[in-house]
Amino acid sequence: MKIISWNTRGLGSRKKRRVVKDLLHLENSDVVMFQETKKEVCDRRFIGSVWSVRNKEWASFPACGALGGILIIWDSKKLCSEEVVIGSFFVLVKFLLDGCRPL
Repeated sequence: MKIISWNTRGLGSRKKRRVVKDLLHLENSDVVMFQETKKEVCDRRFIGSVWSVRNKEWASFPACGALGGILIIWDSKKLCSEEVVIGSFFVLVKFLLDGCRPL
């Protein structure tokens, strides 16, 4: 399993999202975690502009204006989320690693 964690310092510009998407495509990761997205809303269109994996799920903690923002995206063909917790300053995702079925 390959995990990437990245402090992006904002994903607002189209050019920056393109650079991120190209790098993630080359790295072929299973989970991507972004800090400082500076995005209040992370919808399907935005997620698609960042990661090209076809089957994906995500969890996010919204930014407050231009501050903060956490986003975790994962390949849902390889990993199934068992639990997602969004706290005051964190996002936690518990994955099932054994073929996407409960143990």
